[in-house]
Amino acid sequence: MRRDMKLVKAQRRRKRLLLLALLGGGAMAARRFVGETVVPGNGTVTFKDEEPDMLANMLGGLMKEYMKHPGKKAIADRINISVAVEDADNPELSATLAFKGSDVTIADGADPGADIHIRMELSLLLVMAGAPLGLEGLKWLRSEDGRKIMDALKKGRLRIRGVQKHPLQMLRYMQFMLPPKEESGSVSEAQNA
Repeated sequence: MRRDMKLVKAQRRRKRLLLLALLGGGAMAARRFVGETVVPGNGTVTFKDEEPDMLANMLGGLMKEYMKHPGKKAIADRINISVAVEDADNPELSATLAFKGSDVTIADGADPGADIHIRMELSLLLVMAGAPLGLEGLKWLRSEDGRKIMDALKKGRLRIRGVQKHPLQMLRYMQFMLPPKEESGSVSEAQNA
């Protein structure tokens, strides 16, 4: 009985420490990015390579479609990072997206100097694209798709580097990559998100 009480107290302490670390990290990130400015772009998507490979071509087509939505463009206007995406099963399938506002340059291959590096199975990338953000995202993690993502993280099939240095930009990138809602929303709603 006494041992069980010690175990419960230790678990509570770990949870409190984790919560404090999360709150502290969020406060530091918010303070770091208070004066952040990104120059809005024109919503252009360009390919660095003359003949982009399959992943770069797919991502480029997706970006071009997303830029047609005013809400998505408004989100992209606030992004200023480079993101390398690599298929864990097939490293030749990789691309790097360089955001300068809503102007995106897509290159074949995973740039080792990218701000954020995502390495995962492409099937998981499609699953992650449907994940909601915020509290709904926490509920989503309990779903079948969410469990696939958590399992991939535990087994090392999903790796994301650079988030700790660019948490706000990664959040914006994830928000941009979510499938757009129907045209019922307005630009101001997307800007407030």
